[in-house]
Amino acid sequence: MREAADMANAERAAIHLGDEAERTGCGMLTR
Repeated sequence: MREAADMANAERAAIHLGDEAERTGCGMLTR
């Protein structure tokens, strides 16, 4: 089940990066 946890972590990180990008006005990390 480690892969599922890794995917959840990656998704959380991607969401966090997306929030940061939105805050800085950089639209490069949109999914």
